[in-house]
Amino acid sequence: MAAVLEIRSAHGGSAGSPSSQSAVTAIRFKTADDDTANTSNPLVKPSAGTNYSYEKWIKLQVTSAPDNNLTNLRFHRASGSPSTGISDYYGERTQAQDYEVPIGTLSSYATTAMPTSATVLSGDNGTFTSTGQYGPWIVIQWRVSTSASAGTQNTLTYRFTFDES
Repeated sequence: MAAVLEIRSAHGGSAGSPSSQSAVTAIRFKTADDDTANTSNPLVKPSAGTNYSYEKWIKLQVTSAPDNNLTNLRFHRASGSPSTGISDYYGERTQAQDYEVPIGTLSSYATTAMPTSATVLSGDNGTFTSTGQYGPWIVIQWRVSTSASAGTQNTLTYRFTFDES
């Protein structure tokens, strides 16, 4: 039987121990540490400099083990382009390094421009045969510059891919 995986997003708490962690199908980048898709806590265009979304800490959770194994974990922005004046960055945090409380200032983890083709993850990317967290934490952050436009921004799709046997 094929493995069953879900994307989980973590919030709050303390280092190594998020206060909440739940399966998500959509997240909203904003100035609050939650995934609620509402109009509260919007990102705003700065009058100078850059504004930052709260980091999004996501991971893959295997809830039903594969028949054999999962390998070759990759991540990227699969569709959409950020609106003018917005850029998306990501980074990895290994399971051993663990979770950190998300911040709404310049991220020290989400420092690489988001790839637009499947990019092999370097952390925790071996052969996986059971249930539990597969791969590293992925940290994503949006940065908003003075050239951004007000209003609803483009929808982006981020994707994990892997091989299963």
